[in-house]
Amino acid sequence: MSDFERIEALLKQEAAYDTTEASLELGGQTIRIFAKPLTGLDIEKARRKQADFTSNPGPEAMIDLIIAKARNDDGSAMFSLKHKPFLQRVKVEKIATLFGELFGSQLESPTEEEAEERVKN
Repeated sequence: MSDFERIEALLKQEAAYDTTEASLELGGQTIRIFAKPLTGLDIEKARRKQADFTSNPGPEAMIDLIIAKARNDDGSAMFSLKHKPFLQRVKVEKIATLFGELFGSQLESPTEEEAEERVKN
């Protein structure tokens, strides 16, 4: 097994456990939504629509990522592109809350101390 194959296998194994979860309260019911972490490809797709996405995510890009990444508890896709017109009519606060719960911590900028520590390592 080559070094690349070992790295690839380990990253896939690690990614299998990196699921985030959000709870959405609607009509007195709680809906659980799961998502795998954002990838470089996800960010690039979002940046094509909105250049400053990582510092100022807009509703359109958030909806696109929710559609692409949101999963039911059985791992199946929760949304498809046919749901996009509906999601575009949902209050932006609900979309932002859901997006924040699923992906917000992945977009936070590092503190100065964290950035300096990365440079040292």
